[in-house]
Amino acid sequence: MFNGPINFSNLVFEVKKVALELGRNMLNSLLEMADKALSQSPRVRHEFVIRDRRSRTIVTELGCITYERYYYRNKTTKEYCFFTRCIFRN
Repeated sequence: MFNGPINFSNLVFEVKKVALELGRNMLNSLLEMADKALSQSPRVRHEFVIRDRRSRTIVTELGCITYERYYYRNKTTKEYCFFTRCIFRN
């Protein structure tokens, strides 16, 4: 964990690195869980078909977050969309 001498400044730096990584992991999980929940919604399943699963990277104050999201096609209009884009406005 520590590279170099152990002092208070290094300790704070290492704790900050761990906290940022934890925050990125939490956001990744939340985004993917929200997308999965939407994909299982009866309304979504009735009106849309999943066409693909694609990666998205967002630059945040915590650092870069990369997550997987579903790409949908509306059965009626034939338009394509990502629901997480509408919900989270990223």
